Amino acid sequence: MNRFSKIKIYTVRILLAAIAILLPIGLAGPAHAVGEPTISIGGCTATIYDPTHAGFNSAGTKLVKFAVKIECDGWRTATIHQRAYEEDSETNPPSWYYLGFKEYKKDFLVPWRSSETVSWTTTLPNTEPGNEEMLQKVRLSVSKDGVNTGWSPWKNSRIQSMPN
Repeated sequence: MNRFSKIKIYTVRILLAAIAILLPIGLAGPAHAVGEPTISIGGCTATIYDPTHAGFNSAGTKLVKFAVKIECDGWRTATIHQRAYEEDSETNPPSWYYLGFKEYKKDFLVPWRSSETVSWTTTLPNTEPGNEEMLQKVRLSVSKDGVNTGWSPWKNSRIQSMPN
């Protein structure tokens, strides 16, 4: 066996080892925050973040932020519907105080998977004595090459208890 044959065999072994290591990483798919609810449809995934305290407005009222991360394969348009609520679980049946609705349309016009986080902030309501239970509901629709997936079912964030 000559020197060039040994180099070829060595090179092939290195390439096979690299493929064996890297292939499972590529097949694992995108990573998501542990425990956050997600919606996956049409090559896009929406990660629904829990509502968070976002400081205070100029009047000293607490603010709450509702955020969603959208991650899509290339050449897609994602439309996100987002509704925010305060839940009063002490009533029977529990009542929902509607805070508002947002629609986001995001174009992912690149050939690779990419992501963007959308959010809005509003004042924390004061609907009851004690803490306010905040949540958001999200649904997702994806278009590619003129074909639309239709809407996913609504999915809730986890409920976050926030002192007012």
